[in-house]
Amino acid sequence: MRVVLAIAIIALVAVKLDNVVVTTSGDNIHNLQVKVNSTCSLGTAIDSNSLCAYTYAACAISLVVSLAISIIQCCTCNLCGLGRILDLIFAVVGTGWWAIAAAVIQKHVDDAANEGLSLQHYRTATVGLMWTEVALFGLLVISGVVRVANLAGLGEDRYSKV
Repeated sequence: MRVVLAIAIIALVAVKLDNVVVTTSGDNIHNLQVKVNSTCSLGTAIDSNSLCAYTYAACAISLVVSLAISIIQCCTCNLCGLGRILDLIFAVVGTGWWAIAAAVIQKHVDDAANEGLSLQHYRTATVGLMWTEVALFGLLVISGVVRVANLAGLGEDRYSKV
């Protein structure tokens, strides 16, 4: 679900909030000139391209780390039984990562709403998806704490009896 949300955030920003225009000039391949203009509507300034880039980076890094942890756990047989600890660490870091990203974008989206700029529903949806990522990672923290407590023998692990 976290992966789907990150991809949905990227798609929403790319399709609805980041307007990229590519223009070419020149009559042949040897004197072809390409000019790329981009406007991001996540914030109040027309030139708030860094907000779109920040959103893309937050999603991409989250996706890459998720993939890396999955591969590591698969290749090492769940870190020789210690995968629960890695999952908990990832969940704590992921919760913080997404909370910071959502708070940064939320501030700019609120500023844009106060100025009455168009496309507010897309900005609001983007921030909503980002806060949903925070909630999902937060649930993973709770789950991870329970799983690590069971690993440490502090609770009954009902799955070890199966």
